[in-house]
Amino acid sequence: TDGTPNILDKSRPHARGHNTVIRLYGVTDEGHSIMAHLHGYIPYFYASLPSETFTAADCERFK
Repeated sequence: TDGTPNILDKSRPHARGHNTVIRLYGVTDEGHSIMAHLHGYIPYFYASLPSETFTAADCERFK
């Protein structure tokens, strides 16, 4: 690989057997409260950066 961080990287917590659960809360049209558990979500962060000035080496300080 080129060293760019990847959401499928084996060093990430989800790749080591951890399971992220997102809890979603809402209300139906009838006014009933609801909650859903979303299992297997892979959290990530995306930032659009100028490729001519920001390189994969710059990512090291954010790890």
